[in-house]
Amino acid sequence: MSGPYVAGTTEPLLTEALCLLAGRVDPLFSDDAVDLIHLTSRGLPRSVNNIALQSLIDAFADEKSIVDESFTRLAITETHATD
Repeated sequence: MSGPYVAGTTEPLLTEALCLLAGRVDPLFSDDAVDLIHLTSRGLPRSVNNIALQSLIDAFADEKSIVDESFTRLAITETHATD
């Protein structure tokens, strides 16, 4: 079992792995979005994945080709909602 990602390792995960899956060479996430994902998730892989996935869904629903900080903030409120 691996621990949290350290600062600087979240960005390669999002850019390399997801770009390969999406068949793109340009980044899917802005630098601000990546920083916010890492900060909010505390580097925990499952949390990184949950926030990134919801950010992608929100950007797609708005017909945007890149996830910026606004979509990441929306995703955080959706994935970290409390009752």
